[in-house]
Amino acid sequence: TIMCVGGDAGLLECVTDAKSVDEVKKETDGFTTLREYFERAYGPPGSSSSPGAPPPPGGITFEQAQDNFLRSLVGYSLVCYI
Repeated sequence: TIMCVGGDAGLLECVTDAKSVDEVKKETDGFTTLREYFERAYGPPGSSSSPGAPPPPGGITFEQAQDNFLRSLVGYSLVCYI
C-alpha cells in the first residue's frame, strides 16, 4: 500500500512472504502464462461461485488472487515512476 502524506512525501508498506513474478516462473514447472499459473493455484475464474464447488485452495478465489496481484502492480508501478 502507498499512502500520500504530503506533496513530496509518502509511506510505502512492504509485503512479506510475497513472491516475485520471476520466482513464480522459476518455481513452476511448465510455466507459460500468469493466467495459467493463477488457474492452477486458485482454480478457474468463477469456479467458487458454482453450486457445490469445493472451497478454493487457501480460501482465496481466482478473482481475489487476481485483484491482489493487480493492486501489487499498481504500488510497484507508482514507486518506480516516482
